Amino acid sequence: MKMFLQIKHWQLFILTFGINYALVVLQKLTKPAYLTRSPLFEFPIYILLLSRIIFYVTTFSTIMLISWLWAIGVNLAKKHPGDALSENVFKRILILKIGLTLFQGFILPRTTFYSYDASVTIIFISFAIGWYCYYFIAKRLKSIQKYREVGFSEIIGEFFALAAYPIGIWFIQPRVNTIFDERPAIEKNTRYRSD
Repeated sequence: MKMFLQIKHWQLFILTFGINYALVVLQKLTKPAYLTRSPLFEFPIYILLLSRIIFYVTTFSTIMLISWLWAIGVNLAKKHPGDALSENVFKRILILKIGLTLFQGFILPRTTFYSYDASVTIIFISFAIGWYCYYFIAKRLKSIQKYREVGFSEIIGEFFALAAYPIGIWFIQPRVNTIFDERPAIEKNTRYRSD
């Protein structure tokens, strides 16, 4: 999990969003080709294969996003220990989010009681879980940067940056990289000039 603390923002963006988005765009761009019954795209095989690939890549991307949230949340809590109860709640909630993601993606569609209401309920629970995780991470991040406990009014920017996934990755990850930079202090402050 330490990989998520040192990975660059653009690498994290590609891992959690870019690959998935590229496949969806590929599917949309090739749609006219298989509607014309081109011999290049055999309709049932191509559609089923691409749909399966997109499904698994989406699941992988979601698990990578949750792993990133776990890594920065747990490690920020180690750097700035606060309420142990909220850290335990954070961990349990993220485990629940992984469970809900896997349940909604793999188990629910294959059951006989699959309904729109069940799917919407799971989505709303996932959103509520996400909001709590964003709050926890934003509060720890800002507390570490300010060297004191902070209130919600001070973390609102970080909170909405995390909630504005995938855009927030570009703002939050460089700050996480700075906090967990393991280079010696002298190396961090050295600037190389080309005179």
